[in-house]
Amino acid sequence: MVILFRSFRSVRCAVTFAILFFLGGCTIGILKLSGYDDSKDGNILGHKAAKDDGKGQGLLMQLLKDHINKEPMHAMDNMTNNGMQFLKNIKGKINKTVAAANKFKAKYKVGKKSAAPVSTKAKGDLPNYNVHVFYYPWYGNPEHDGKYLHWNHEQLPHWNTEVAKKWPQGQYVPPDDIGSNFYPELGCYSSRDPVVIDNHMQQLREAGVGVVVYSWYPPGKSDEQGYPSDDIVPQLLDTAHKYQLKVAFHSEPYKERTEQTFIQDVKYLINTYGSHPAFYRRPHKGSELPLIYIYDSYLIKAKNWAKVMRGNNSIRRSRFDAIFIGLLVEQKDKQEISRAGFDGFYTYFASNAFTYGSKWQNWKVLAKNAYADGLMFIPSVGPGYIDVKIRPWNGANTRTRNKGRYYSLAFESAIQTEPHIISITSFNEWHEGTQIERAVPKRSGNFTYEDYTPYESDYYLRLTRQYTDTFQRTGKIWSAG
Repeated sequence: MVILFRSFRSVRCAVTFAILFFLGGCTIGILKLSGYDDSKDGNILGHKAAKDDGKGQGLLMQLLKDHINKEPMHAMDNMTNNGMQFLKNIKGKINKTVAAANKFKAKYKVGKKSAAPVSTKAKGDLPNYNVHVFYYPWYGNPEHDGKYLHWNHEQLPHWNTEVAKKWPQGQYVPPDDIGSNFYPELGCYSSRDPVVIDNHMQQLREAGVGVVVYSWYPPGKSDEQGYPSDDIVPQLLDTAHKYQLKVAFHSEPYKERTEQTFIQDVKYLINTYGSHPAFYRRPHKGSELPLIYIYDSYLIKAKNWAKVMRGNNSIRRSRFDAIFIGLLVEQKDKQEISRAGFDGFYTYFASNAFTYGSKWQNWKVLAKNAYADGLMFIPSVGPGYIDVKIRPWNGANTRTRNKGRYYSLAFESAIQTEPHIISITSFNEWHEGTQIERAVPKRSGNFTYEDYTPYESDYYLRLTRQYTDTFQRTGKIWSAG
């Protein structure tokens, strides 16, 4: 009888554990479908499963262990004599854990360590045209440009000559030694290479960004480190159109820029590129108008801007009218932007609190004041900031990426202000470490480049996609008038 009882009890245990492992398999499937998020801190078991056991294989055993630890005298009796009730209790805990994990994911929306790139063809949807990204076409290499451009950026001296003596000065030697703390997956590419442009537009399309904001100088002009790049615009427009993207322009400052030369620049852009289907326009005061960002707009006095932005002799209500967005750096710039006659302002800098405008905590006040005056508010978010390869003395403004958390906080701060547009600094400003373009691990001599570890090279594109989708659902389509 004793032997029979033991055999019967053994069979019950075997059946019970078989059911448990079956339930464990179901749990794994549930966890996969629920999409655990593994990149935030949390105090729930669901986060532990997501963080340490992304496939959920250890979740059931953790629940069993917790149950036995809490009820050591009765755990095995429950498993054998009342197995089904025990399973019911475990199932309830699993359901609560999955629900907690889903709640965690919904709150933070941060990507997993690895995933296939977003297939835009499969989704068949349009990108978010209220998300803009600053794009830099100033890179060159010997194959396409005769020499390296920008990858060999010099180390800039501090403006104080005494301070400048304390820091190294020189120029980088590509392709292994470049003026950036990160290294691009595409290597030292040329911005005029059609293959590179296509790759870039595809990356942005996967990220859900709708508008490429092209860093632009008039024909024949450029920054000190590069070549004129207006001739790249036709190729960029064609490729952007292929991926259903739009192109806006970021007017860069040049030595002779005045309010009058700026108006000539606007006329050139509209006359030359305005008829292209990828040329960005948006509803504004009853019209479809181009949008132009004006970097360092404060270098021209508000009263001078007002001559071309206000009154009967201004550019307004002409075929060259546009949505003009000035740069807000200091708090006082808000009044100057209004006086100048701009349609709104952006904050550009990706280093939180580097300027008044770039400080996330100031965005709600800036947005409130802008909306009260009928102005557009365009906060600029970035994944981090580090420029010590070209400004070795500027370490105080470094902002670490913190595995994507910095970028998430910036995006969340921006979305909370209900802005008209969110701009991203940047797609490929490698010198300042603000890029979301794919980067890879690399070592050159004694220097190790930063990368997106523990995530893959497309991590910031996927993280951008999550927030562009969120903003698409929660943001407002804005039209003044």
